[in-house]
Amino acid sequence: MIPFDYSEVDGTIGERFVRVAKSQPNAIAIADGDRSWTYQDVLDASDAYASGFSRLAQGKAAALIFSHNAEAIIALMGAIRAGVPAIPIDPQAPPASISDCLVECQVVVTEAGHAEWCREQITDVPVAVGPDGLAQSAATQHDGPWPEATPYGACVIYLTSGTTGGSKGAMRTNRALCRHVWQLPQYHGYGPNDRQAHMSSFAFGGSVPVVFGGLLTGGTIDIFDMRKTDAVGFARAIRQRGVTILQLTPSLMRELVDILAAQKDDWQPRLIVVGGEKLHGADLLALRDKLGWSCPVVHRLASSEAGIIAEWQVDLKGLAAEAAVPVGFAVRNRELTIVDDANQPVAPGENGEIVITGDYLASGYWQRPDLTESKFFPEPLPDAPDRQRLKTGDLGRLRDNGLLEFLGRMDSLVKIRGYRVELGAVETGLRQLTGVSDAAVVVQSSQRGADYLVAYVQRGRNARVNGLDLRTELQSLMPEYMVPRRVVVLDEFPLTSGGKLARNRLPAVGRDRPEGLPETVAPKGDMQCRLAKIWSEVLELDEISQRDDFYDLGGDSLDALQVAMTLQKQLDVEFFETDLFLHSDLSGMAETAEHLCKVPDSAQHDSTTLGI
Repeated sequence: MIPFDYSEVDGTIGERFVRVAKSQPNAIAIADGDRSWTYQDVLDASDAYASGFSRLAQGKAAALIFSHNAEAIIALMGAIRAGVPAIPIDPQAPPASISDCLVECQVVVTEAGHAEWCREQITDVPVAVGPDGLAQSAATQHDGPWPEATPYGACVIYLTSGTTGGSKGAMRTNRALCRHVWQLPQYHGYGPNDRQAHMSSFAFGGSVPVVFGGLLTGGTIDIFDMRKTDAVGFARAIRQRGVTILQLTPSLMRELVDILAAQKDDWQPRLIVVGGEKLHGADLLALRDKLGWSCPVVHRLASSEAGIIAEWQVDLKGLAAEAAVPVGFAVRNRELTIVDDANQPVAPGENGEIVITGDYLASGYWQRPDLTESKFFPEPLPDAPDRQRLKTGDLGRLRDNGLLEFLGRMDSLVKIRGYRVELGAVETGLRQLTGVSDAAVVVQSSQRGADYLVAYVQRGRNARVNGLDLRTELQSLMPEYMVPRRVVVLDEFPLTSGGKLARNRLPAVGRDRPEGLPETVAPKGDMQCRLAKIWSEVLELDEISQRDDFYDLGGDSLDALQVAMTLQKQLDVEFFETDLFLHSDLSGMAETAEHLCKVPDSAQHDSTTLGI
């Protein structure tokens, strides 16, 4: 163990790394397949980058655009050591507003394979390839000794997606990142004997515990690019390399458990850290019941703006499979408050926005003073002049004992047919269904402008399920307005480079018939064909069968009203939708409609005439 004293928290990342590197120059710092870099190698290679960065204007950011590799980590360390704010960007998952991000930078530093791509993104910012290109690009800037990085200076700017579609950059100082990393050896024993699996792109704040948690504690970073290897290959590699710490998203962990369970191996890491998405009891119980693992599992809530917010070593006793697992207790230097829409604290057990108060938070959003002022509020104390309050935009609640439950983003609360629906609650219901290993629910809008839910489920290995049966089963668990119109079954969810569910890459729901319906039988007769056309327009489906049930196709009571009103207008006959929907299959509804057309107006609502 290389001591990491609390006094070093108010230092810089570069100072701490140099200390570690000089204490164990021959230890392996980074491993990528068959190639490895010692701490001395990383120190020397980052020197080359730092030399070039040191010639740049201070205070202005530089963009780093690299693949998921060792060079990305080395370039990042070089910028940090030279005191130049670095914006890491993943070229395989760039922000939607990348041109706006780059235009504010003084240089883009990249590797040869991405140089042309970088030049295509923006023409007004110079592109430097590697440390040599950076040195040449910076030749017109000042010479002299390296400027010193400062604890309070912007160190890394992590771009995060904004709810309005753009990106915002959380500015993390050296001091804030050092405090973030300090907790890892202090509470979880990170040290030279550890090997961490580096799966999350260096462009995301979630990589901090792996990249800096490795280099600042003397451990080894094992690089795995999940876009170039499948989960089976990853499972095999982490065993072969002897990975000791696995930091996973719940999505990736579920997939990994199924694979490892089939391989039956005695290997297990010494520590699992889970975060980034909702975690459910079934996920952790599977580690014990399917794999026989007994290693501790730390559940954590963290963000680019705050670092680690809350965490705990999960106690499996009394953990319900269907329940969401709390994210833990507030860590040192963090106070948690749950507030309502009026920013007033709520009682334990009540839902609201999570607000963090403490030191070592981000210093704001890069080039966004307006957004900074709306999210960060100074609350200094004599012994903590940089103390702030941060509105996270996350929904949660505190238990009486201070344990925090994370309920999702505030914007995951949606209105469906006038009802407030928490998407996470629907996802939880879906995960309870047999054969479902994961679930995601999104909101879509119909051509009429009405919002409805679409669910995507990932089938468990070897499970045989279809969307229609799952939707039917879900109807017994929750009210109609919470039941998605469509349930789409996928063998595998798309994941981001950070290992989270890539919601924007879920397949679009088109106008095809839902999976699981009986074989199509074409409508016959005027009334069946007329109703089939109305159903098609209301439910936005191209093909309707005479055997189809309106509600199996995703229809609800408001859709039923729309069908009835349309048919009344076409036939100039008055009736209630409850009359029309005496039978909800197409052929039965057509018979009912034909009967209603023949019944005199005065008798149309006589229950004896309708046979009910």
